[in-house]
Amino acid sequence: MTLEVADTDPVSEDLLLQQTGILERYHWFVRSHLEDYAGGMSNAGAKSEIQAARAVATKAVSAGRSSRSNGSRRAAG
Repeated sequence: MTLEVADTDPVSEDLLLQQTGILERYHWFVRSHLEDYAGGMSNAGAKSEIQAARAVATKAVSAGRSSRSNGSRRAAG
């Protein structure tokens, strides 16, 4: 596809290449936060990035609930 764009519109080709680079960098960033040291998904036995992200979101929600309940206990005590 890039070759077709390059032949007809080099400016659009440049924009597509820049956007691809941004997306690849973002993908690397997200994946680096979800992988363990060996390259597997480090969160709750997840086998895909989506499962790992859901596990992280679930942990964050649970942690938020427990910190709120701990705070209300301290205030009451």
